[in-house]
Amino acid sequence: ETLLSRWAHRDDVGKWYFDLGWEYQQLAGKGNHELMSKAVEAYDRVPGDLPESMEGRYLGLALREALLGGPPETRGDPAALAEMLDAYAAAAKAAAGLAEDPAVARRVRERGAMSAFRAVRMRYERLGREEEALERLRELPDEWPDTDVLPAIWEFEIGKLVDRNETSRAIEKVDAFGKKYPAKVQGLMRLVVGQVRGRIEDLRGDPDRTEDLRSYKLVFDRFAGELYRNAAAKNLPAAKMYPIEQMRAESLLAGGKPAAALELFEKCADYDAKLRSAKAKQIDEEIARWIERTERARGGVTAIDMLGKEYFDLLGKHGYDVEDFGEAVSVRTAVEFLRKATVSEQQRERSAVVIDELLAALEALGRALKRDLPMDAGNVRGLARAHRAMKNYKGDGALKHYSELVEGIDRSRYSALYWSVQLERCQCLLEAFRTDKEQLKRLSVLIRQLRLEDPAMGGLYDRFNALELQVLRLKR
Repeated sequence: ETLLSRWAHRDDVGKWYFDLGWEYQQLAGKGNHELMSKAVEAYDRVPGDLPESMEGRYLGLALREALLGGPPETRGDPAALAEMLDAYAAAAKAAAGLAEDPAVARRVRERGAMSAFRAVRMRYERLGREEEALERLRELPDEWPDTDVLPAIWEFEIGKLVDRNETSRAIEKVDAFGKKYPAKVQGLMRLVVGQVRGRIEDLRGDPDRTEDLRSYKLVFDRFAGELYRNAAAKNLPAAKMYPIEQMRAESLLAGGKPAAALELFEKCADYDAKLRSAKAKQIDEEIARWIERTERARGGVTAIDMLGKEYFDLLGKHGYDVEDFGEAVSVRTAVEFLRKATVSEQQRERSAVVIDELLAALEALGRALKRDLPMDAGNVRGLARAHRAMKNYKGDGALKHYSELVEGIDRSRYSALYWSVQLERCQCLLEAFRTDKEQLKRLSVLIRQLRLEDPAMGGLYDRFNALELQVLRLKR
């Protein structure tokens, strides 16, 4: 800024504006909107005849797009920005044609293609001009052949087709993409599967969207099946296959194949149990080392006092407080009593008490750590849903797994999951006991109890209310 104010008359001052913009951009990072705006102003002042001009324009446009999510005073006009992006794309195409260095020409073309794509995205997402944007999107591959942005263009269109529930067209597009970019089709399928899984959960149980739900399940089953077969053919290790198998089990269930889904969910649950068993063994080994250290410390007052401090640090490391364990409170009391000892005989006696309390506390910690090892809720819910779809409600069937799931969810941390599982559980109870008036009475009581927990019932009040009315009709 100082150089520009003193030497504005110099012929080479234009490049300094680019340097100034770059410095502002680095200082701004991702959150300082004021400095980002100053960087844009500096880039705008780079003369068009300088080599840095195209670079400065591109960086300035990226900053303008980032500023759209900032405060009103620095936010620009998305419609104007879309026009600027198109203008840059046209200028980049012309500049690439004039560049003598092939590497420079390639770089400029890539940035032009990306700018054209960002203009389309801006019109679709920011301006709501969806049809216009998609029509323009389909023109880009012919305008920008052999550029790296082409897969992103396909991905964007396919994602929006899924959003709009145009699932047949989405499948056709993915098939066409796979023929054109075989090395990238698996990544695109994962993207689509991720979107579709979310849509299925959102629509599950909505009586007004059953046809939409059916379409999404069709896409999920098709693409998840291909991803699973591709992974299985590679003989991936169990750790990498686990999430893929879990996804495939969900898709089989969505595709109306609950028996096959159940088999895969049971396999996933077994793998998760082995992981927990391995972690439990590690816990036993860690506690055994602590117990050995504690036994060795007998008779050493200073060492015992230090062990007490380390034990409390160990509790904190694992996310527990002293008050979580009666044994830990006893250790704290014994340590405090030891510190008050004034003669050697008292110290020996009281240090022995600390050792005994520490040993009991360490064993209690080990039990708690193993008890609190998390179980993968995805498997438990999958088992419940698969059994429910097969009408296996009692014994080791759906209701058992729903009960396990409810008991294992921390409602304060995972409220949405808790309430959606409670709703499924109540629906399952209704299906299982439609003709049992005593069980229907218990279901009515359960729904009332849940309403006392949260009158809004996690935002699912209407769904619970409709279920309760069904129960009342059946009871009569």
